[in-house]
Amino acid sequence: MAVPTFTADPPSNPKRFAFLLEDGGMPWFSTYSYQGEDKGLLKPIRQPVCLWLVSLIPMWLAPHALTISGSAALIPSLAAMAWYAPFGCDSSALAWVSVACGVGGIVWDVLDNMDGPQARRTKTAGIMGDFLDHLLDYISLASMVYGFMWSMGLGRDPTGLALGALALAAHECAVYMTWWGRRFTKVVILGAISQDEAVFILGGAMFYSATVPPEYWTAEAFTYGGVSYARSHAVAIATLVLLGAGALVV
Repeated sequence: MAVPTFTADPPSNPKRFAFLLEDGGMPWFSTYSYQGEDKGLLKPIRQPVCLWLVSLIPMWLAPHALTISGSAALIPSLAAMAWYAPFGCDSSALAWVSVACGVGGIVWDVLDNMDGPQARRTKTAGIMGDFLDHLLDYISLASMVYGFMWSMGLGRDPTGLALGALALAAHECAVYMTWWGRRFTKVVILGAISQDEAVFILGGAMFYSATVPPEYWTAEAFTYGGVSYARSHAVAIATLVLLGAGALVV
């Protein structure tokens, strides 16, 4: 398919890039599509549940509303993290924040798997929905990783802070490689451990973290090179390795 040529307006024209916000404004928008191959372990459970939920919502509800609402479900817990303990959970009294982040992640994942079927159901699928959906996916899953690290108090020491930052960077590399591959293959391949499974694992870990005292994560896990590493450090290293390996495999 030939790539359309755009005529550049003068820089002072505020509508120069208005076509980016339109689903049907350019000829190639109406034929835009991509293929997906989902090998997720939770797909047999997630897919029928989300399709059933979509059948219950009205036709007038915009898919974008589901996309945005899902990601917005994570905002209250992220705001609480920044307000009460910006360097990580340091009190068992804040266990509810970890639970709120886990629940918000589940809500986001469910609504995120509903917006596509709703778009196809209402015949409103388009390139803008694709862009918005996947952009918020990056941000929302990164927020889940951040909440996971926060619940272990990784920001309270230099080593934990560095490992947490590297784990977040590894997450971004993994999702970028997925969509970089799509650019050349025109197919999005989701492996056995994908978004649904990541939310299940991260959410479960946050629920578990809410049941243990902060001292659990600061207890020594192992010593290497004369440096003592806490349990939270060990989990962060494992997360970093898994996400980094995932990026390389994809």
